Amino acid sequence: MKKFITTLLLAITILTPVAISANASAAEIFQNSCSGSAANTSVCQDVTSQTADDNPVINIIKAAIDVMSYLIGVAAVIGLVAGGFRLITANGSPESISSARSGIVYSIVGLAVAATAQIIVIFILNNL
Repeated sequence: MKKFITTLLLAITILTPVAISANASAAEIFQNSCSGSAANTSVCQDVTSQTADDNPVINIIKAAIDVMSYLIGVAAVIGLVAGGFRLITANGSPESISSARSGIVYSIVGLAVAATAQIIVIFILNNL
């Protein structure tokens, strides 16, 4: 069960940036094609109204989420590097190897949980 949860969270973490970048590029394509006489169509007006967020509270929350995501990413990389260094310098000690592996797994799981939480919060904010 533990391996399944770890694999699931790792898959979500790997696939999330692909889904987010696909949505971002689709919005950019619509924005680029909504210039000139096409700007008066209903599709272009809907895209413009969805991408222009005038609520300052939501903008502040999104900015805070971006900063927290950056900090969590940096902490996860530091945790992974520290766990890898501890694994290399374990000298065959089973306790040290186990501790290093746990640190690496916890860093990956923490990163996956943070990415999932960010997706949920941004989804909720975009649908308000």
